[in-house]
Amino acid sequence: SISPVLTLASTSTFDTTSGAAAGAGITLGAVEASSAGAQALTLKGGSGGAVSLGALGGTTALGAVSVTNGASVSANNITTSAGAISITPAMTLASSSTLDTTSGAATGANITLATVNASSAGVQGLTLKGGSSGAISLGALGGTTALGAVSVTSGASVTANNITTSAGTI
Repeated sequence: SISPVLTLASTSTFDTTSGAAAGAGITLGAVEASSAGAQALTLKGGSGGAVSLGALGGTTALGAVSVTNGASVSANNITTSAGAISITPAMTLASSSTLDTTSGAATGANITLATVNASSAGVQGLTLKGGSSGAISLGALGGTTALGAVSVTSGASVTANNITTSAGTI
């Protein structure tokens, strides 16, 4: 668990699964790059560990963000500078969130999300910015707990499964 602002000096992997597939949880407050777009972050929480994230790249955009393992993911805003965002475990929004790959680079990058739910039905919305080059691939959004509004403001293409909101716009 790291709660003060963490600034990445280089591309980093946080892995709690070394030698144990179940792994443990990862809890991070705000995470920033030391140079916009230069440092990427990969998180591997294991099947037994929840991944809890504060704002990633909010002041200085990260290179790319990947969450490949974890029993669940709780996330806020994620900002990269033309770096892909990929979250394969089920994600719950802690607040209305924006996933933006266009900070400093209008071309953006791919955004891949498996499953996204609100923490309270109809309260947390999701905005995605993939830029002019980023393909957006979405699993079920709001399938277990309906999202507020869902917005894709840019992306080269969008592939989606079911999207459920509680009176929120799509």
